[in-house]
Amino acid sequence: MKTLQYILISAFALVILGGIVFLLQFDEGIQQEQVIVELINNRNNEKIYLIKTYWGLGDSRMAIGLDRELEGGVSNHYPDKFEEITASEYFYYKLSNDTLHIYGGIFRSPKENNFHTPVIIHKISNPESIHLSRNKKYKEKELSVFPPSVIDRFEYVDGLERGKSTPNKTQPQS
Repeated sequence: MKTLQYILISAFALVILGGIVFLLQFDEGIQQEQVIVELINNRNNEKIYLIKTYWGLGDSRMAIGLDRELEGGVSNHYPDKFEEITASEYFYYKLSNDTLHIYGGIFRSPKENNFHTPVIIHKISNPESIHLSRNKKYKEKELSVFPPSVIDRFEYVDGLERGKSTPNKTQPQS
């Protein structure tokens, strides 16, 4: 009887350990897609990249950096980037007077800050973010949206609020 218990406990432990190893490998080996917006600060002669990487079954992460590198997976960290840490879907931004302003999301500041362009993260509430998304109010404040694909959803919701959907647009997936 004790031998059977030992075998069952050992088998269970191996299954659990195998599952953990599989998930770690699965996380690293998934096909990734990126959305990248390049901003240029001519005064500082600097290119800044807004990056969103998608991987797996709906996971994503965003960062602001001086290069295009941003791998998926929770184990990858970038000490030279502003890393978004709340899994926000989008944020607003504006490059103005040689300063990059980010509205929305919560970002971890880089440990190795090599940016010549000041980057200011402005916290906004969810209702403020939604207000900006309605009827292109973000444009009134000269803001842009990252990633730009989110704008289709803003327009779709605006169409629903007016009693019609936007022509030739499909309902966005959640």
